[in-house]
Amino acid sequence: MQGSIYEKLNYIRYKGMQRMKRKVAAIVLARMNSTRLPGKVLMDICGRSMLGHIIDRLRKVRLIDEIILATTSQKEDEVLLDFAKEEEIKSFAYEGDPEDVVARIREAGEKFKADIMVNVNGDCPLIHPPVIEQLIKALVEHDAEMSTVANLDGKKVIHGGVNVFTLKGWQKVDENSTELYQRQNTTACLLDYPDLLKKVEVKDKPIFYQINHRIWVDTPADLEFMREVYKRLYKPGKIVNLEDVIHLLEKHPDLMEINSHVRQKGLKDKSRKVVFRVDGDEKVGMGHIVRCLALATELQERYFCGVSFIIKGEGGIVEMIREKGFKVEVLPSRISGENEAKRIVDFSRDYGANRIILDLKDEVSPEYIFKLRKTNIPVISMDNNGEGAFFADVNIFPVAHFIPDNRWKKYRGKLYYGPEYVILRREFRKDYPPLDNKTPNILITMGGSDRENLTRKILQATLSIPDVRITVILGRFFAYYSEIRQIATRKGNIDVYRNVQNIAEFMLRADLAITYFGVTAYELAKMGVPAIVIAHSERDKINAERFSKYGTCISLGYFKEINEKKIYSVTGRLLGDKKLREKMSKNGKKLLDGKGSERIARIIMDSVRGSGVSIFRRNKNFPINEFSCQWEIVT
Repeated sequence: MQGSIYEKLNYIRYKGMQRMKRKVAAIVLARMNSTRLPGKVLMDICGRSMLGHIIDRLRKVRLIDEIILATTSQKEDEVLLDFAKEEEIKSFAYEGDPEDVVARIREAGEKFKADIMVNVNGDCPLIHPPVIEQLIKALVEHDAEMSTVANLDGKKVIHGGVNVFTLKGWQKVDENSTELYQRQNTTACLLDYPDLLKKVEVKDKPIFYQINHRIWVDTPADLEFMREVYKRLYKPGKIVNLEDVIHLLEKHPDLMEINSHVRQKGLKDKSRKVVFRVDGDEKVGMGHIVRCLALATELQERYFCGVSFIIKGEGGIVEMIREKGFKVEVLPSRISGENEAKRIVDFSRDYGANRIILDLKDEVSPEYIFKLRKTNIPVISMDNNGEGAFFADVNIFPVAHFIPDNRWKKYRGKLYYGPEYVILRREFRKDYPPLDNKTPNILITMGGSDRENLTRKILQATLSIPDVRITVILGRFFAYYSEIRQIATRKGNIDVYRNVQNIAEFMLRADLAITYFGVTAYELAKMGVPAIVIAHSERDKINAERFSKYGTCISLGYFKEINEKKIYSVTGRLLGDKKLREKMSKNGKKLLDGKGSERIARIIMDSVRGSGVSIFRRNKNFPINEFSCQWEIVT
């Protein structure tokens, strides 16, 4: 056939005097019920939704005749049909199994009478228009059934999310996709049967093979990365040039650290759903919330889990969890234990949960756990010594100070505890180079709320220490900000920050820190910062004293029992003893490796419902250090 590509597209063959037009349709796959990041396709990136950016980029492909948004008939996806109307593009709501991507594409192509289909994933806001045009041309010119981007010297191209097929070729894919995983993925069948279709490959420019990094969106970390890229390169009314993205990443490789740790889901990897029931608010503290968010992120990014939280509370706590990309179910503050358990059971069943994780301040009752176990879902209890915990399938104490009493010898499940299981946020999992301050720096950080305003007492106590700088970090829910600012303005050596995003950077610059005992005390230990810890309760006083025996901190006691004089005295002595601080720093770095959340996530994914027997032994094969202990059932 002679002529241009447009002639070949428009006049494929003749049937007598009838000329048949070859229609090219872009079929954009999108759903609101993504497991790891629900609603991601409509999330904002520089003032436009992710799907909006994809549509803008597809409109730059001259060979595409029609753009079709292919979603499902599920109620939550109705908003996508409205989006398509606003964008003035076609839409298709597949009425079959929402997970059957292969059939959705086929029926969309058949309904709109497409001859050639450009299959586009709705989570790839940097699809590359020039290569899409090349793929369409190559498919037509070689009379192929499929066109895709080739590797170059063994390297994959950075962009993705697009393949081009003839409708007849895709019908073959549909007929041969007999396994569930094949129907849920656009390329699985073709990887299993590489010779099923006549295929042509297109090589892109060498620049697009220089960097191997994920530029699609599955998790909040991916979204954060994409927003940062668009923030630097996007101009309204224009699309981001992919070559500019490559140059940006070469110039600022640190940007890739935002989501480089996210694990790519394999074709046969299964998505799971986890429910966290956790306590935390301005009154009781934020430690349990903080560590559960860190663990939830690990499950989301490394084990393809959808995560929902069930909490008592409202306002800022709910918003804080949602900002991390997780769903939140809010319980009434005065709900009974029986009704609470029923709510968790009903929610878990409706959600399709595979695991239930409890991290509660109050001790749980056996009746509470019995109700949860009726779901036949493994129940994992964290940091709870109540009678009900002994009926959970797994118990994890993600702390170094836990000492099991004799009751645990009769426990019929699996028990894990010790420094190896301390949960830290991602910024604390890497090692930082030490800094040598010319002027000693005291860090004061008393958690998310500090309702008692102990920050003020500590600040007043340390003001008279000569030749130091004082850094004060105030939490998101701290109510006395103006008071602390007034104190700081009267002195020239005090820096005050509020609700910081990466507290590890401030810890790095500290010679010593003063904090409430809890998650922050462990974070300081990992950073090698000697700490003075203060207990928020009588129970915390005991735990703080136990933890101080590891030699990373000094326990000052219960906050109601200390005064400014004691704070001043202990702080001054520790600041003046450099050798002691160096020893405390080494002890902290030795104690914690920052991989607790990785270990616990693996335990959670491996957990199953079981009866067990009351005989235990140390598991010698489990990675432990001299401080840790993990016991397993002997069957």
